[in-house]
Amino acid sequence: MDGSSGNRTLSVLVTDDEESVRHGCARALANEGFRTAVAADGQECLRMVRERKPDVVVLDLWMPGIAGMDVLRRIRNVDPGIITIVITGYGTPELAVEAMKLGAADFLCKPFDGDSLVDAVRHSAGNRPTLPSLFPARAEGLPRMAAPARASAPPAVQKRFLSPAEVAGEVADIGKTKCQARTSQLALLGILAGAYIAFGAQLCTMVTHDLSRFLGVGMAKLVGGSVFSVGLMLVVLAGAELFTGNCLIVTGVLARKCTVKGMFRNWSIVYLANFAGSVLLAAVVFGSGLWKTGGMGVGAAALKTAVAKVDLSFTEAFLRGVGCNWLVCLAVWLAIAGRDIVSKILGIFFPIMAFVASGFEHSIANMYFVPVGIFLKGTAAAGASGLGEALAALTWTRFLAGNLLPVTLGNIVGGAFFVAGIYYMVYLSKNRK
Repeated sequence: MDGSSGNRTLSVLVTDDEESVRHGCARALANEGFRTAVAADGQECLRMVRERKPDVVVLDLWMPGIAGMDVLRRIRNVDPGIITIVITGYGTPELAVEAMKLGAADFLCKPFDGDSLVDAVRHSAGNRPTLPSLFPARAEGLPRMAAPARASAPPAVQKRFLSPAEVAGEVADIGKTKCQARTSQLALLGILAGAYIAFGAQLCTMVTHDLSRFLGVGMAKLVGGSVFSVGLMLVVLAGAELFTGNCLIVTGVLARKCTVKGMFRNWSIVYLANFAGSVLLAAVVFGSGLWKTGGMGVGAAALKTAVAKVDLSFTEAFLRGVGCNWLVCLAVWLAIAGRDIVSKILGIFFPIMAFVASGFEHSIANMYFVPVGIFLKGTAAAGASGLGEALAALTWTRFLAGNLLPVTLGNIVGGAFFVAGIYYMVYLSKNRK
């Protein structure tokens, strides 16, 4: 059966940001007699839908600019009689249901062959006359094709990870969701994230407080980074709002999915909540007496860590903050790319291990490391630390102005520019080549 409808040939618009995919789909359809056109992104697709009113739109979900679901929704507003067939490299039952609710006639997971696409177009067009009450104007004159045998529903996941371009699109959508979240939700999840990072920091101190004597400084830092990664694993997998990871919202702002005002609202609420959660756990650890472990060794190590952090110059703290959140946001990026829990854990582990072992500075972790040191100044751990007069520098003012401020600014640059901004320019910007 060809692509004709009586005396008229059905027109199909193929929209995909991958040139090989859109032209390959168009060739397969043209060989079966359909009139075809192609669009490289959602904006071009909507323009061609308004101008040409195609019978069928084959639509990729993950594209630069306007996401596929938004395009699907707008097509329905332009002309609800246009048949839409969704194609994607990342297919789940939930995504398929969402697409169908927005009016998609079919849902194909990449990779697929030309015959599968042709069958999907024929099947969708052939079933269209059964909906005259919904789309009377567009239903007239369409072919009454016998529906070919359909394959079973696509598997839940066709690939184990998302491509960088697909991750960029998802990051932009996630940013939109985060900016629209309720204040109470952001505050509670922010407190949890601060506590989760503090759990990782406390575990790092506990495990490494005397390790360098046996393995050397480098290996002790490697082990410390390995156990610290549990903090971000809890944030990502259990669900929480972390300021440093939320620097990726910049991708959504640049893609015009959310506003600068919405981003700063999210950052301010989450940052303060992270502070509350981190200091809360510092108080719990102090009150628990765990710092007495190892003959005050854990408490002494905590004090040494805190003093070392407040002794950094503004420039040192800032640049260490840049390196830290460059890696933290890459860890979040890799976690989004992974489609199963093992992939997410491994995606988080290596960048977080690298930032801690390298000695970079994380603002939220420092909200635990320095306050717990301040709490310990007047205890027996202070004597065990051998720091003497150096402890005088361990104050809230020195912490907030001399460490937390430059580290936070560095974290913003590292995550917002080097990850969110650059990947937006590469994969989502309209001016990309």
